[in-house]
Amino acid sequence: METLYPGQNQLAGVGTHEFNAQASDHRLSTAPFRNQEVEERAIARLENHPHFQGRSKAFQVRCHGQKLSVFGQVPTYYLKQLAQEALREIEGVSIENQIVVLNSNGLMT
Repeated sequence: METLYPGQNQLAGVGTHEFNAQASDHRLSTAPFRNQEVEERAIARLENHPHFQGRSKAFQVRCHGQKLSVFGQVPTYYLKQLAQEALREIEGVSIENQIVVLNSNGLMT
């Protein structure tokens, strides 16, 4: 039988996280929720950018701690830089830009 600790919920369809009962730092239990919040803010920033409106699904973002990684494909280095600049204003994370630039033939440049 699994022991639930304060602040830990077991919901249908949602994975549970194991916690060290000796840990006194309760921020560990909120890390997955913070990462998800940062990812949601990143996608919203891209969706609200004039160059990426309606195209935010072309990007994937992953937050792990203080690093936000962004993945996807764009046709120019200019758009790659614009995506990074759109995400720069998210506080508390550094941006790892893994966006690939493809030329008009679909080949990496």
